Amino acid sequence: MSIPYRRLGLAFIGMVIALLISFCAFRPAPAQGPTATHPLDPLTVEEIQIAVTTIQAAQPLSERARFPNISLKEPDKESVLSFQAGDPVQRDAFVVVLDPAESKTYEAVVDLGRATLTEWAEVPGVQPAILDEEYELLDALAKADSRWQAAMERRGITDFESAVIDGWAPGLMSPEERASGKRLLRGITYYSPDRINYYGAPIEGLMVVVDLNGQEVYEVTDIGVQTYSTENFDYDEASVGPLQPAPKSLLIEQPEGTTFTVNGNEVTWQNWKFRYLMHQREGLTLYQVSYTDNGAERPVLYRAGLSEMVVPYAETNKDWSVRSAFDVGEYRFGWLSTPMELGNEVPQNAILLDALFADDFGEPSPSEDVIALYERDAGILWRHYDFNNYSNEGRRSRELVMTTVAAIGNYDYAISWIFMKTAH
Repeated sequence: MSIPYRRLGLAFIGMVIALLISFCAFRPAPAQGPTATHPLDPLTVEEIQIAVTTIQAAQPLSERARFPNISLKEPDKESVLSFQAGDPVQRDAFVVVLDPAESKTYEAVVDLGRATLTEWAEVPGVQPAILDEEYELLDALAKADSRWQAAMERRGITDFESAVIDGWAPGLMSPEERASGKRLLRGITYYSPDRINYYGAPIEGLMVVVDLNGQEVYEVTDIGVQTYSTENFDYDEASVGPLQPAPKSLLIEQPEGTTFTVNGNEVTWQNWKFRYLMHQREGLTLYQVSYTDNGAERPVLYRAGLSEMVVPYAETNKDWSVRSAFDVGEYRFGWLSTPMELGNEVPQNAILLDALFADDFGEPSPSEDVIALYERDAGILWRHYDFNNYSNEGRRSRELVMTTVAAIGNYDYAISWIFMKTAH
């Protein structure tokens, strides 16, 4: 999966989700402590910085150390359910640390209020998610390898710079690969001279595997030359043939404003209430979903999130059978969430919300417009026509939708949480 464009060179003024505080793209001075008012508030810029600096001060990490995951360590359920407004808030960060120089992965917990490292443990035999810079390392190592170059030349391709090496997690590993203990990344080659969508021209039969921590090519396999496409496919008539006429404009408006309200990261709509967070790994996650029935607030869900998603290809060729992508854990679904536009993925009446992550270096990284919240019409809720008095009574149904979209390689995944109005 290639590195997402939006992660390169972020330098803008963003809005931190839920706290709605503006901050500049340069690194602010560390805060004195957490400012959250609820245990499930998202991490702030200052809390991310406290987590990283605390670990760096306590552990002798190399300059190559990276942070694949910095997220809120969720308090235990009972303490959240018993929380009352004004209660003191215990804030902890859960951090995954990769030190490639030592080929070690660690898990840590930082008490953000005291700036103290409370848990630190090496986790042997595992690999965290792929880092952004590792895609670039794969490309450089593969193109410098004489075996890869020879395989491309056998296909009549000598313009190596026009090739794209798409990085995949190792998937189904051989016994030798597992025994090596190396951090491996598979490279699938595409040929893209001025190509709009390079995925249309895969170089079949060729695969390169690199050892990311060792920064060397582990293996190159070539099971035979196959023809690749020379077409330059776009999303227009020239590429796919005649298109149906576009439908006339359909505008969705709410001139009186929305029915829902957003207070920090808590949403209320009709009788529904819930909290949300954007996790670096699993993306949009809901908490404490409840429904008020006859004045009584009834809990429906405590936590709802996307734990994993697997995409097995099941093709028997060696360069295909190994592909079995776990798109949440191996690539970080939340980190690869992408901006949305009103009138494109979501209707014009949506509101767009931001999220705050930490990049691989542990720096706060705001992402704008990656969550959409909107109401939509849902057809007839109920209706009756009475012939005796010619009365016609009915109500329209409505739904509340919270959406996020992640782009992982050549795939775009839209995840929507939908709340329905059950009575009116």
